[in-house]
Amino acid sequence: GTVIRSADAFGIDTVWLIGATCDIYNPKTVRASMGSLFRVNVMQSGLDEFINEMKRMDIKTYATALSDTSKDIRDADLSNSAVIIGNEGKGISKEALKASDGCLIIPMSGDAESLNAAVASSIVMWEMKKDILCGK
Repeated sequence: GTVIRSADAFGIDTVWLIGATCDIYNPKTVRASMGSLFRVNVMQSGLDEFINEMKRMDIKTYATALSDTSKDIRDADLSNSAVIIGNEGKGISKEALKASDGCLIIPMSGDAESLNAAVASSIVMWEMKKDILCGK
């Protein structure tokens, strides 16, 4: 619900749920979306269908993951892109990493090992839309 609410706030038109995820009509999810569930397109499918659809639409797909080739999200061109955020327990699957066009990291200066999925999603969406949101 929080991810959908953030998508609405930042002008992201679609949130795509991949694989086994929460029920978007669960009362807690609906409540957390604060009505955004009715303004944001929510798709759900398996990874292969998602990747195939992104390729068909010529959209680059990134994964948020720490690797030797990860790029700082502030330096990435996120126009016309989709970003996969892993779940909090397992992160991003090996299959999703392999299917992605690259990996992104959100730099952190504190001692936390990671961010929760909703916070990471919100930061990614801000980066995707910051030029529009800041009037550039």
